Amino acid sequence: HNSFRHSVTPEQAFAARARRDRNEIEALWQTLAGPAGEQVVQARLQRLEDLAHGLYGAGGTFGFDEISRIAGELELLLEACRLKGYSDWPAQSTAAVAMIPPLLAVLDSVGPGAA
Repeated sequence: HNSFRHSVTPEQAFAARARRDRNEIEALWQTLAGPAGEQVVQARLQRLEDLAHGLYGAGGTFGFDEISRIAGELELLLEACRLKGYSDWPAQSTAAVAMIPPLLAVLDSVGPGAA
């Protein structure tokens, strides 16, 4: 009986994390379209930036270069908004928001049954 038979590889752990992050990113993205106070919007944008940062690093570590590339671009756009105190939001949102659908699509590629 092999005790390692049910162990999870780092790549499988990343895939599970990617699916969780994907769902949270989509939920945050959808809530940004609705009405919310400035502090709530800023907290959601900060969370998106944190998720993008994590995916940027982990994606590269585990060989998911496209995830890393798109997440890195999103992180930089959100960081630029944050460093300006979100004063350009939502005017600056166009570029950041445009990065979310491709990120969701590439995260879907590591879902169950993905190559």
